Amino acid sequence: MENSVILEEILEELTENAKHISSSSLEKFANEIIKARHIFVAGAGRSGFVARGFANRLMHLGLEVFFVGEPTTPAIEKKDLLIISSGSGETDSLIVMANKAKEAGASVVTVTIHPEASIGKVCESCIVIPGATPKSNLEDTSESAQPMGNAFEQMSWIVYDAVIMILMKKLGKTEEVLASAQDNSDEDKKENQITNDVDNGTTADGTEKEEQSATETVEEPADSEETNDPFAEIPQVVLSKPVDYSLNQAIRQLEQMEASDERYAQIVENAEKYPEKLLINLANNPEMIAFVADYKGNTRDYDKAELTEKELQEEYPLFLQWDKRWGCLAYGDDSNVAISGCGPTTLAMAVVALTGNEEATPAAIAKFAMQEGFYMSGTGTMWSLMTEGAAAYGVRSEQINISQTEIKQHLDQGDIVICSVRQGDFTTGGHFILLYDYDDTGFCVKDPNRVSNSSRTWDYDTLSPQIKNLWTISSTGF
Repeated sequence: MENSVILEEILEELTENAKHISSSSLEKFANEIIKARHIFVAGAGRSGFVARGFANRLMHLGLEVFFVGEPTTPAIEKKDLLIISSGSGETDSLIVMANKAKEAGASVVTVTIHPEASIGKVCESCIVIPGATPKSNLEDTSESAQPMGNAFEQMSWIVYDAVIMILMKKLGKTEEVLASAQDNSDEDKKENQITNDVDNGTTADGTEKEEQSATETVEEPADSEETNDPFAEIPQVVLSKPVDYSLNQAIRQLEQMEASDERYAQIVENAEKYPEKLLINLANNPEMIAFVADYKGNTRDYDKAELTEKELQEEYPLFLQWDKRWGCLAYGDDSNVAISGCGPTTLAMAVVALTGNEEATPAAIAKFAMQEGFYMSGTGTMWSLMTEGAAAYGVRSEQINISQTEIKQHLDQGDIVICSVRQGDFTTGGHFILLYDYDDTGFCVKDPNRVSNSSRTWDYDTLSPQIKNLWTISSTGF
């Protein structure tokens, strides 16, 4: 009976809040979506999960939609639309997105509690949901019996579904059209699952494959963008500064994450099978879950590690040191590229961006670094890899001063800047990252360990205290 009363209280609260939502704002919101060339959807935390669900429904309507932060998300441009879900309207990363979208000539709309907050002030349209949030210094617009802004997130689901219903009418879409789009999406997921099962040595129904005859030759299928998308299984998460966990602390952290993904429980249960540093890295970086869950040690032929056509076509590709194509390759003292290979991976990004050399994979450069003495036991990747090592791959390298003006000068020339950074936002020890561009909000970063760090800009005041050394990498012109 008590549980029933609680449910009734939640439903009554949502019903009351719904009365205060303007139908004209829903209509205007839908019209902004219809006239947009491309649609970008953004949100942080639990609001981000709601926003992602809305993006999926828009896709089912046949609209061209991108969730901000995905590696495949293009740059926003004029006539595009950015939709932001933010109860407080003051989330720093979302404010940056909103301002960048406006600078690009795009429109911005939001679902929020506080239209007078920073995000709401730059929006063409707002859907205002009454509610309370602990993340704002502004006065709550209604009292809530629920904790942590739950009512806003619940109401957001309903509001977004209402917008979808309005769009269905305006666009002449039926439920059958949405169902067909959903079926196609599910079929794609099924195909991906079958591919993963085969890769893991099982058939689609989960049974083990029969062992091949000793005389029978089995050819591994060539990697492709469809079967080897390096970002396909990376969850969209908001990451904080890495923590210098002990192994026991890391395992406790992974135990707390079991509710979000059953793979964490399997990893914790078999913790002794994984390198200690790998478990610590996973505790700091849930983006790695698929890689760690499928970890098999150094069992692949890394000479066959190839870059995808998409990576070769990108102006500045993002390579992850824990990519399955090279992550398990031995590198350093009882370690591998996933754990210690940020240096070779960062240099690989710079070389491929400047030269298009498809042979300059993180695997190839890691092997080169080990063979040529650019890795020192007890120290890690030597700084000389970014100078002497870079020269071996046909690029010019020069150490530069830690200066905002000097960094911008080199970036303006089309150069790339590699940073060695100390403990801070990127690492608990030492790490390499790449700078490739900048705007009014800060520098564009490629972090070989975290997709989320590569999906935002970093202001110089945040970066500079963390920088230990800088190198500018440029093309030789050949």
